[in-house]
Amino acid sequence: MVLGDLVDVQGLRPRRRSSDGVWRPAPGTFGPARTAAFHPERPLLATAGAHDGSVHLWRVEGTAPPSEVRTLHGHSAAVTAMDFTSDGRRLATASEDGTVRLWNLDELL
Repeated sequence: MVLGDLVDVQGLRPRRRSSDGVWRPAPGTFGPARTAAFHPERPLLATAGAHDGSVHLWRVEGTAPPSEVRTLHGHSAAVTAMDFTSDGRRLATASEDGTVRLWNLDELL
């Protein structure tokens, strides 16, 4: 599986394969994502793009469609950058609201 199968690389919108075999925007997404990051060890993809500052965590295993694991709320404006720490225990996000958040995945997942 390649990134283009899971994320619309033009709009960085999470996608899933419909019953007719076509990849379409995943349900629960709120428009194109501005940023995305793959977890260094787990089958996990983080995306963000909604102007409400939410971050979506998706399970991405094999050929199964992505499934949303959790939505994180904490920013008051769009998230513009994110990355997992090298040990995969935290996710750092930066927002247009001028804040950076460090999410502890051991507590969230």
